Amino acid sequence: MSESVTDRPTPPRSTLRAVLATGRMLLIGVILVTLIGPTAFTWVSGQQLVSVDGGSMAPTYLYGDIVLLAPPTGDDLVAGAVVTMRDETGAVYTHRIIAVDGAEATTQGDANSSADVTKLVQRRVVGTVTGVVGQPIAGLLRSTESLPARLFLLAIIVGLAVLPLPGRRRGSRGRHPLKAVSTDAAARRDHRRRASFGSARQLRVSAPASGQRASQRWRAGR
Repeated sequence: MSESVTDRPTPPRSTLRAVLATGRMLLIGVILVTLIGPTAFTWVSGQQLVSVDGGSMAPTYLYGDIVLLAPPTGDDLVAGAVVTMRDETGAVYTHRIIAVDGAEATTQGDANSSADVTKLVQRRVVGTVTGVVGQPIAGLLRSTESLPARLFLLAIIVGLAVLPLPGRRRGSRGRHPLKAVSTDAAARRDHRRRASFGSARQLRVSAPASGQRASQRWRAGR
């Protein structure tokens, strides 16, 4: 008798294993993007990532945000553009150009009430702001800048990679529930047949012995 099993049910343990495996891969992917994403972005695009460490450009750029800087082109003094510049002391800050007068530009922070005293010239431009990464992603990227944080995340990746997932129950590997039921039933039927065969054989063996004893008694009676 042949059996055909269709719509094989998925065991709960297999479903849990698949969910945990998918979650582990996603978590490893997020950590890898956090570690190598900024470096890969700067290498591919040629732009820089600069953290905002002041409030002079609020609410456009808030403290802790990360701005994307395109490299200077030599013609960056454009009214309305937001540029990152370096002053005479070497300090770097980001302000908006509010006016251009020949080779000089006047800058001012969006949150400041007055313009900067020092005029901006092209050679002091570090880059032009092309975008911003806000919170909470910016905070996450900033928190992974230190070497201890990066080593910690690498240790997490290794731990997740070698972490064993819940396996199948011992003895049930590759065994389908419906087939297991039919196999057990067949085993019980075979056991009953063996028991019946053993009983019949015992009767056949014991019958001559009874006849022999009756014959002996008959001879003794004679």
